[in-house]
Amino acid sequence: MKTAIAFLLVLVSATVRADALSEQFATKLANATGALAKSDTVNVRDHVLQLAATVEQVKTAPDGRVVAGVKVTCTLDGKPIDALTSAGVGIDASRDAAIATAATEWAMQYGKPIVDALFARSPALTSGGFAVYAGPAGIRGDKPDGLGDFNASFFHTIEPALAKLIPAKTGVHAITVLGARSADGAIDGEFRVDGEVSDALKQLALQLKWPTRTTYMLKQYYVLIAH
Repeated sequence: MKTAIAFLLVLVSATVRADALSEQFATKLANATGALAKSDTVNVRDHVLQLAATVEQVKTAPDGRVVAGVKVTCTLDGKPIDALTSAGVGIDASRDAAIATAATEWAMQYGKPIVDALFARSPALTSGGFAVYAGPAGIRGDKPDGLGDFNASFFHTIEPALAKLIPAKTGVHAITVLGARSADGAIDGEFRVDGEVSDALKQLALQLKWPTRTTYMLKQYYVLIAH
C-alpha cells in the first residue's frame, strides 16, 4: 500500500511539473507576441493554441553551465498539429534557469512565427502559394556575412519544389533549417518539413549560396500558411 501511494505521489508530482512547465512556455509566448495566455493555452484571435512542454534532456557542459532541452507540441483548436512540434534549448547556471532560457528562446524562435501566422500578420515573404512567417535566425559561432538575405535566398531556391515538399495546400506547415558551415566552406545539416527530416529539402538547400566569412551553425524556423 505504501509503495502504491508513493508511486501515485510521484506521478501526481510529475504531472504538476509538466503542467507548470507548459504554463511557463505559454506565458513566455504570450509576452513575446501580445497574445493572451491562460494556463497552458494561448488565445490568438478566434484560435486556441495549447502547448505541452516536456524536458527531454538536462546535462552539465564542460564549463559548468547547465544545458536543458525541452520538446514542445502544439494543439490548435483541439486538434494536435504534429507539423508544429519543435524543441527549445537553454543554457544557464542552473537547471531551472536553463529551462527558463529555453522557454524564452523557444517563444521567439518557434512560438512567435506560429502566433504571427494565426494572427495573419504581415508575413516575411510569400512563396509557392504560401505566406511564410519566419522566426529570428539562431546563430552559434560568429555572425556570418549575408545573413539578412538568407530567407529570401532560401525560398527562391526551394520555391520550384514547394508543391512536392508540401503537397497539402491547407492547414499549418513548418520548415526547419539547421545548417553548419565548416572552415573549408562546406555546408551540412538537418532540414525538416512538417517535423520530418527531408533529404529532398536538404539537397535543394545545399544549392543555396550560404552566408560566408566564418564557421557557424544557423537555425531557422518557418511557418507556412496557404494564401
